[in-house]
Amino acid sequence: GYERIHLFGNSYGTRLQMIYQWRYPDNLHRVLMVAVNPPGRFVWEPEDNEALLKRYSDLCAADAYCSARTPDLLATIRQVWDNMPEQWMGLSVDSAMVRLITSVTLFESNQSLEEPFPMIAPAGVDMWLDAAEGDASDMALVSQLGPLMLSSLFTWGHFLAMGSSAQDYIDPSRDYQTELSAPGALVGAPFSQFLLGPISGWPASSDQSPSQVQDSDIETLLVSGALDGSTPMRYARDEVLPHLTNGHHVVVQGQGHTESFWYSQPKARVRLLNAFFDTGEIDESLFENQPVLFDVETSFGGLARTLLFAVGGIAALTAILVAVVIRLFLNRP
Repeated sequence: GYERIHLFGNSYGTRLQMIYQWRYPDNLHRVLMVAVNPPGRFVWEPEDNEALLKRYSDLCAADAYCSARTPDLLATIRQVWDNMPEQWMGLSVDSAMVRLITSVTLFESNQSLEEPFPMIAPAGVDMWLDAAEGDASDMALVSQLGPLMLSSLFTWGHFLAMGSSAQDYIDPSRDYQTELSAPGALVGAPFSQFLLGPISGWPASSDQSPSQVQDSDIETLLVSGALDGSTPMRYARDEVLPHLTNGHHVVVQGQGHTESFWYSQPKARVRLLNAFFDTGEIDESLFENQPVLFDVETSFGGLARTLLFAVGGIAALTAILVAVVIRLFLNRP
């Protein structure tokens, strides 16, 4: 019974919003998109990861804690990459998995309360700095538990159905394997390379995602995190905003992807969303530039040491119990 509706979505949901917006413009009043994902951008590009890593290097240089650990984050990562540790406490280090997990940490700047692992950029940075200081525990942990970490990121069947049904990975003009390998890149695009396998056999549909952004005169608000490594803000600015005659773009400094948006600055977020839907006003006045916390509360290295202590404790307890049982057995009359 509604004549017109408001439409809200984030990340891949913004792709669905666009499709609905283009198909049924008469149904819509206002549209609000957070972490905008235009057609073709389900592919994580090497240059975006490298640019974001450079941004974190600049933030590290301006941060007292991080700059005390390295004068140049990019140079430190390069040095570690060229001299990757092979193991820690008998656990092997898988450089490919380290690189893959690093790329995933770049999605977010703030920790989700529900995520069991510190899948945020500061924790990824901390991993490389620890290795530069001779502590490879972080890298050993992600090497061993990487598959478990990845499994907790998404409901994978749903994720692949969303991304693979679009045409983002079947552009005939692109050699994805070559372009995504990015020789010489510090991080490159290992997550996109990882997806090439399962995505290659999935049927894509032009109905699911048109290949080009289309024009719209509906009131639309785009919201991007300045440190979003999953849906970089430049795509909202350069590829979507020019097609919106009534479009606005808000960039939240210090924020990453959707988890960062939903788990920080709640009053500012509520003010922005409600003001736009209620009146069409763009009120970002309560947002503040939130500094990146490089001194992370939960680190991969901390988890590794905790797990090692727990396993060692269990092993010691087991040995004691075995010794007690043997003594009791030997002392039987």
